[in-house]
Amino acid sequence: LQRQLISLTVKEAYTNTLFSQRLIRVQEQAVERAELNLRSARGFFDVGTRPKSDVARAEVDVANARVDLIRARNALRTDARGVQREAVPGAGSWGEGR
Repeated sequence: LQRQLISLTVKEAYTNTLFSQRLIRVQEQAVERAELNLRSARGFFDVGTRPKSDVARAEVDVANARVDLIRARNALRTDARGVQREAVPGAGSWGEGR
């Protein structure tokens, strides 16, 4: 029973790692999209067709997207530690201090 429980825990941790990797890709795309929107907002502002508030909002969107990307990367690190901790007894400190 304990062996099955460990196996299930490792599989769950591995699945979480795969999800986190995919989430990182999604968040990277969100940053790219936000940066593109910011360039567009600046361009429209420069020619006088949009207010400065549009540029400010786009800057906030870029910053928020970057924060979300950082969170996704941190989740991956946490998940990777979980996989190792469950798969290798005594390896709970892997990656600490990085």
